[in-house]
Amino acid sequence: MTDTEKMNVLLVGNGDENLLALEELLKSPELNLIKSIPGNAALTLTLEHDFALVLLDVQIPDMPGLATAELIRSRAETKHIPIIVIAAFNQDQKFVFKGYEAGAVDYLFKPLEPFILKHKVKIFLELYKQKKALEKANKQLYQANLEIQKQQNEAPDEERLKKFMQKTGVLCHELNQPLQSISGYSDLLIMDLDQDNPVYERMHKIRLQVDKMAQISKKLMNITRYETQGYPEGKIIDIDKASQHSPEDALSKLISKTGS
Repeated sequence: MTDTEKMNVLLVGNGDENLLALEELLKSPELNLIKSIPGNAALTLTLEHDFALVLLDVQIPDMPGLATAELIRSRAETKHIPIIVIAAFNQDQKFVFKGYEAGAVDYLFKPLEPFILKHKVKIFLELYKQKKALEKANKQLYQANLEIQKQQNEAPDEERLKKFMQKTGVLCHELNQPLQSISGYSDLLIMDLDQDNPVYERMHKIRLQVDKMAQISKKLMNITRYETQGYPEGKIIDIDKASQHSPEDALSKLISKTGS
């Protein structure tokens, strides 16, 4: 996403005064704050807009708030939107567990402390930014691969090799920055969560997957050998094994074989 694009944040609740107060606390040039009542109206908005975060003001014993979280989590298009539940301070642990089961990733209790609210919102917004940056880098990598395939039969092997190495290196370098940021903000979220919080385990899994992506990117930037094995539908390239050949020799052989 560009610096001029605003991030959408959905504020859901029954009390207009509470939503207005929340809107005032979060007002920022980089945010587009959208208010809604609980239920299908909120779900419809999540289907129409790309939200970085949902803040859900739950009034007890009024339960539509948690039902709204369940609705958002039940749709494939919206289930990955993080939801922070805002509830009264005197809610018991049973209710908190219900919120996590409904799909909440975090809780805030009234009266809201502005610093804590802004700190938690900032973490999720940064994760959203890095997610968008990663999606953009992956799209660029995909487009570059399509271009390389298109040029395989048009350029000499040496020229193809040079372009391939340059684009692969640049794109892997671009991937490293959002991966490092996601890793860092994941660590911050993990530190903010109790180990018995169900979100704690999910964040650990996200952290592990980011580490795997970073390792793959590093391998692609430091290819020293490739080895192929024949299979009915093609060949598998092993980039994990060390080699005495230079990257240029390995990639030249790879391009020669895939182009033939």
